[in-house]
Amino acid sequence: CPRCETALAEAEIEYWDETDPSVMVKFPLVDDPSVSLLIWTTTPWTLPSNMMVAAHPDFDYAKIRFSGEKGEETAICLESQAEYVMNKGGFQKFEVLERFKGKDMVGMAYRPPYDIDPKYLKRSEYVFKVVNADYVEKDNTGLVHTAPGFGPDDYETGKRYGAEPFCPVGEAGRYTEEFPLMEGRKVKTANDDIIKYLKENGLLFNTEKIKHRYGHCWRCKTPIIYRNTKQWFINVPKVKDTMLQEIDRAKWVPDWAGSTREKNWVDGARDWCISRQRYWGIPIPVWECKCGERKVIGQISELKGADGYTDGMDIHRPWIDKVTFTCPKCGGKMTRIPDILDVWFDSGVAAWASLGYPAKKEEFEEWWPCDFIVEAHDQTRGWFYSQLGAGVMSFDRAPYDEVMMHAWMLDPKGQKMSKSLGNVVLPKEVISEFGADALRLYSVRANAPWDDTCFQWDMKKNPPLKEGPKNAWKVLNTYWNVVKFASMYMEIDGFEPEKHPIAEMEKYFRGEDRWMLSRTEKMKRTVTEGLEA
Repeated sequence: CPRCETALAEAEIEYWDETDPSVMVKFPLVDDPSVSLLIWTTTPWTLPSNMMVAAHPDFDYAKIRFSGEKGEETAICLESQAEYVMNKGGFQKFEVLERFKGKDMVGMAYRPPYDIDPKYLKRSEYVFKVVNADYVEKDNTGLVHTAPGFGPDDYETGKRYGAEPFCPVGEAGRYTEEFPLMEGRKVKTANDDIIKYLKENGLLFNTEKIKHRYGHCWRCKTPIIYRNTKQWFINVPKVKDTMLQEIDRAKWVPDWAGSTREKNWVDGARDWCISRQRYWGIPIPVWECKCGERKVIGQISELKGADGYTDGMDIHRPWIDKVTFTCPKCGGKMTRIPDILDVWFDSGVAAWASLGYPAKKEEFEEWWPCDFIVEAHDQTRGWFYSQLGAGVMSFDRAPYDEVMMHAWMLDPKGQKMSKSLGNVVLPKEVISEFGADALRLYSVRANAPWDDTCFQWDMKKNPPLKEGPKNAWKVLNTYWNVVKFASMYMEIDGFEPEKHPIAEMEKYFRGEDRWMLSRTEKMKRTVTEGLEA
């Protein structure tokens, strides 16, 4: 996140639609500059970091001449996308000049859009050449602009072809001195100038605005950027099979919360980034020396004797950073690495940390794992996931036996209630208007616990909804009026119900009395069984 200036785990990224530029850009071939590789991207700001162009090895590509009122262009793209590309470029005709498989394009050299100083962008065998990647899809041009300094797929492709990542963007999301043309500029504000540069240099084939799903920081809602940084990770794929087995072992309510929702998330999980760059937090307990020696602290007692440590001191960051060790290898000073732990990792160990484990093993053995946890559906990738991962890595099992997933109360438009959006309805507001019982009845009747509900003060404002707190109040008011009516005449007659058990009164019952009693007892049994199930 460029605002928080810290790394984020995949589970901390929230997605919603953003409007961004969509550009098709020409990369002229070195051997024949009149022919260009045609790439597509929604992040023009990453183009200064381009190092490769990825093609799918099994796709059919073609050199195509596009022509029309605006003249001619010869470009290479997916043959199946020729008409689509023609229309995007504003041409009326196209002619296929040559065909080839993606695997035959490997090594094809091109001229990048920016001439970056070689002392920053290291040249190697496949830099500024076509490479192969299986993640390339059959849409747009079928050729993917690849910047190993940004994004996991690009990074892995660059690594496979021996390219050293180039990332001229700092923690705050601004260009560094490695791209002097826009040094200090925020990358998300640079798109228009980059598009202008492409146009002025004859490299822009097409540009337009599109809406697409884009990631945002869960804390501040700022659009994130993908960039290479040194972080600490947990190898989730290594324990993924056990995690999936533990999902099956636990009981989930509803069952699809585990069998579908949680399993789908875990099945697609990558390495878990557990380091963060924040001013305060739980420190990653690793000390390093300039010679490369590392010391990992497992418990507080191991800090005793270290320079700067005193008993009872606050061991969060920044105070812990004053503690140093003497390097056993070279005699130098060992300082703590500046990173802190992901708060979700902290939440993941709650089931045994709250029991004082490992110091209090007896309590742990008596109470762990927990019988039941409950949270909303967003915790599929949050607390349910962090506990599952931490439990499997530490004990080869999930720290819970039963999970209930509930839903959210949304605003009338189906949006999550948020103070920043100003759409929050506080429970006390509803209670002051209709009473606590009306709110309870509305909550249990509106939907199943795991289905989201759009809050409405009055269902008349949104007829398709079956319920609103006002309608729940009307139902309760009817019951209350019946009770008041009966109570008034009972009081006049001096009738005290508790002195007349039902068993004694049954001989006086009419058919409708028995029917009402039967319905009442059935309801009591159904509710009791449901609550105790």
